Amino acid sequence: MTWFARAFEPIVPRMRGLRRSIAFRLTAYYGLIFAVCLVAAWLLIDRGLSALLTRSDRSIIRNLLKDLKTEYRTGIEGMAKSIGSKHSSVAAVRIADARNHTVAYFGPDWSCHNAIEMLPLTGSDWSRIRAKDLTEIDIGRGKLFDGSFIQVARSDRPRRQVMRNFERVSLAAIVPMLILATLGGALLAARTLRPIRDLNEAVREIGVTGKTSARLQSSSTAGELRDLVAAFNEMLARIEGLIETLKGTLDNVAHDLRTPLSRLRGIAELALQRSSTPEALRDALADCVEESERVTTLLNTIMDITEVESGTMNLQLQRVDLRELADQVAELYQQVAEDKGVELKTTSASSVPAQADRNRVLQALANLVDNAVKYTPVGGSVEVAAVLHRSGPALRVTDTGLGIPPEEQSRIWERLYRSDHSRTERGLGLGLSLVRAIMQAHLGTTNVTSSPGAGSIFTLTFPRETERSRSDAKSPLANQT
Repeated sequence: MTWFARAFEPIVPRMRGLRRSIAFRLTAYYGLIFAVCLVAAWLLIDRGLSALLTRSDRSIIRNLLKDLKTEYRTGIEGMAKSIGSKHSSVAAVRIADARNHTVAYFGPDWSCHNAIEMLPLTGSDWSRIRAKDLTEIDIGRGKLFDGSFIQVARSDRPRRQVMRNFERVSLAAIVPMLILATLGGALLAARTLRPIRDLNEAVREIGVTGKTSARLQSSSTAGELRDLVAAFNEMLARIEGLIETLKGTLDNVAHDLRTPLSRLRGIAELALQRSSTPEALRDALADCVEESERVTTLLNTIMDITEVESGTMNLQLQRVDLRELADQVAELYQQVAEDKGVELKTTSASSVPAQADRNRVLQALANLVDNAVKYTPVGGSVEVAAVLHRSGPALRVTDTGLGIPPEEQSRIWERLYRSDHSRTERGLGLGLSLVRAIMQAHLGTTNVTSSPGAGSIFTLTFPRETERSRSDAKSPLANQT
């Protein structure tokens, strides 16, 4: 390896990385497009200027022919004096008779006198020949009053000189313009891609530190990049919220699992330590089964909610009668309500059809009725009804229980949230979260109206069938079969 190669060896990887960078490619593309456009514009101007000068030369020849035709009437000698004095721009003038014999010739030879004589006197009034010095000569022809012909020739040397000057000046301007354009493109690409670099650095920082609190500043960006920065910040905020929710969920799940698991362990240890009878061991096993069912219910409920949030809950949609479902759940909880001294009744007057998953709706309604009976004091009442609202068919559960403070009504749907007065009863804190998840999968809504000490009204509203047919294709929450 030569010293030259060794000197540039550390630079090669940087150059390869630079070529792969978006900023370099944008600058290169910008410079290339600018150069192509500049060359195209130069060619158009060059061709346009050449055509303009050509028309100017022919206009000069045309005017000379007109003047010389007039002066020819005074004689060839007068015309010759005029050519020498007033028409110094004339390149050459030839007068020929009708048989194309030269009568008079004025001007330099240009080594093309014979070529002009060879031009026909009929056909086009314009001709062009090339001299030995490679200059081009435009020749205009006209007819004189006595039947003779006059030919005026003009060299393109002045035109070529103007074109050379133009090319020299334009070349001197194009090179700096290309350099400035490339530098400007590099600065523009660097400024435009700064949010991308900041985004890349933020992602790397999050990957290294695991902190999602970083945010990008969008004040220096506009358009799509501003939207990208805003979307990234929103995503970070959502991820941060999800992580915090996950931490809280794990803490709550660990707390709720600790109690049944501790009970399981305690029951098993007591059964092993004591010389228990078969009946006592059977009771211990029954308690263990009960606690394991509690754990299973907790995990299954969390999985159901997660299915909705991830859009994988599979609904078996069919036409159901909400009044029938309300009667079925009320009948299921009738004995529980009677044991607690709570009146449980249904007030649906007619059938209320809806497109829904029968089992999932029963699960959601059962959670609402279970909560209503659980938190309604002795002597209170719980009413389950199927109604038809303007917004669609609905299920309504009304109780005369403890009620919910206004500041907690928006939080009762959160996973594992339990208000202070609800902690006196055993529960997972997942029932209402599951209700909301099931209604979201149905593209429906949940609503609560409550006042402390005056009871609560929970309403589950399903979309109308026409609205559902329009929304099914757009819904990411359910896969209907």
